Amino acid sequence: MPKEFINVGGYFYKIYNKPESDKSENKTIEIRTKDAVKHELIVNNMSPSSIYKIPLYNAFIFLPSHVDYEQTYRECYNVYFELTHKIEAGTWENIELFLKHMFQEQYEVILDYFQLLYLQPMQKLPILCLVSKKKSTGKTTFINFIHSVFQSNVLSLTSEDFDSQFNAEWAGKLFLCLEEIKFEDKKVINKLKTLSTGKRISIQKKTIDQKSQQFYSKIIINSNHEDDFIKLEDTDNRFWVRDVKEYETEDVYLESNMEKEIPHFLCYLKTRSMVYENKTRFWFDQEVTYTDALQRVVLASKPKIESIVAHALISAMDYLDSNEIQVSPSDISNLLGGSGKRTTDSEVRRMLKNNWNFKPTDNTQSYQKVTKSLDGSFSITRSKGRYYTIDREYLEENFK
Repeated sequence: MPKEFINVGGYFYKIYNKPESDKSENKTIEIRTKDAVKHELIVNNMSPSSIYKIPLYNAFIFLPSHVDYEQTYRECYNVYFELTHKIEAGTWENIELFLKHMFQEQYEVILDYFQLLYLQPMQKLPILCLVSKKKSTGKTTFINFIHSVFQSNVLSLTSEDFDSQFNAEWAGKLFLCLEEIKFEDKKVINKLKTLSTGKRISIQKKTIDQKSQQFYSKIIINSNHEDDFIKLEDTDNRFWVRDVKEYETEDVYLESNMEKEIPHFLCYLKTRSMVYENKTRFWFDQEVTYTDALQRVVLASKPKIESIVAHALISAMDYLDSNEIQVSPSDISNLLGGSGKRTTDSEVRRMLKNNWNFKPTDNTQSYQKVTKSLDGSFSITRSKGRYYTIDREYLEENFK
């Protein structure tokens, strides 16, 4: 009986190497009808009754592993494909130079990242975002390298694929790679965030009942939209954003040279000592994967009015020669005079409390009120009310 057929939960599947447009091959599992299986058996000079010798499994299971791989587990079929690399010691200077170019001061972080992928593939990791408007940076080469290392366990998706309700094709992959993406739909952004933290995923196939499966996929996003490929409310460690530099000269043999070094690279990862300890659900502390590129995305995601308010408050502090200011929502509305932007006191109050996390005084108190005149000059008077104390450090840190 050909090994390429299996029966899982009453459905027949064929396992074969599917050719891609670049002449590479990806191992894949595709459903087949009973009649189609019998027909293929006949074509291959086998008896149709051989269909009853096809191995039976209760269900699919997603168990990514590289050092102690199991094809079957408790009568379930593992949809994760075993890597074919023949691990051996050797040099990997092309991979080293490439990763140093891509990650620079975070070179040890990416080595830890790959080590976790290889030795602990079930560990949650941050969504890696490689951004740059420039060409010849290595963004696509990095995804191609991921494909070469983890082979058929990597899937490249379009935004339409990612947004589709049918996710069976990509639910059992270690990597989901999204190239030249700009996420604008809040629903899709929330889906992305949920996948990064979730432990299970609901598998939906056409004509087949929905089922639940464990989910260990990692996500990589490539985009030429440096600051606005996604809207992020804060700098949590769910996203690792890197602004990739342009190569001065292009090495056309880089990808093929790196592919030859993969067995040596993986051998190194098996014995290397981790640099960073497990501190969060994504392993790395926020400070470890933090970058200025991430901060720029967060700043670009903030409503424009917030930035205008922040700079108006900084100007008032400059006049006061102070590192903090006491203001009420109506004071802020006054300070926006001349900016061309208008807002209500209730909108300002929501911004201060919900977005900036500042609290007003518990009761009415006297404070130093700053007022802006039509000519742009400032004046100071004493006033009473429930005011907020805003510090310069917060504004400059979040609205550079």
